Amino acid sequence: MFEKLKKYEQLLQRFIEKGYNFSKFSESITTKKQLLLRHDIDFDISLAHEMSCLEDSLGVKATYFFMIRSKSYNLLLPENVEIIQSLKERGHQISIHFDPTIYEDFFQGFQWERNIFEQLFNVKVNCISIHRPIEYFLGNNDFIDGIRHTYQPIYFQDIKYFSDSHGEFRYGHPLDSQEFLESRSIQLLIHPIWWVTNQTNSINILTEFVDYRIELFQQHIASNCKPYQKYVEGIRANQTAVNIGKLVA
Repeated sequence: MFEKLKKYEQLLQRFIEKGYNFSKFSESITTKKQLLLRHDIDFDISLAHEMSCLEDSLGVKATYFFMIRSKSYNLLLPENVEIIQSLKERGHQISIHFDPTIYEDFFQGFQWERNIFEQLFNVKVNCISIHRPIEYFLGNNDFIDGIRHTYQPIYFQDIKYFSDSHGEFRYGHPLDSQEFLESRSIQLLIHPIWWVTNQTNSINILTEFVDYRIELFQQHIASNCKPYQKYVEGIRANQTAVNIGKLVA
């Protein structure tokens, strides 16, 4: 297991030991001992699978929010649909990570995304997360097409909100908070990108991820284009020869 993923496991264990209930955003919210565990999937759906397997081993559930229109991943790829369906079947909640800035009319844009998501995964969307929310959404109690969002006061002000944005808890660690000490309800936003790694700082984590995605894309092109496949095979053969040469030198 990745070292940082172990730390995530230890974080969840502390909430379990404290007697917190891992609640869904669709459930009634109280002020005591509820943890709304939230994952915004910004870069790679396979990372959601890694997190969920750990959560399953601890007997806890989270809510996973996915982008319909993203430059980082294709929601409709069969392997991505399979992962998200698996999350749903294993008792995690799935919903939309919505970016309103890409639409002239974000209400109309959300209606379009909601229809796609509900039909694709056979679910009813009841709460969404906003991608990189502008000030307008923070603490705004308005529903979006009748749907709650995670920055409404019930989730963002009435209970304590923590996020690991930028790869760290910038406003204090949740376990050090007065809210945790007093077993008050908490919304905890965890981005899997920061935890499924052995790197320790955000730039190294993202650099490692970019290298990983480049390699995957190269494999994809090679499997669909014979000239590039031969080119890649030639590079690997040359590198192998260089390595052998170093060993016998």
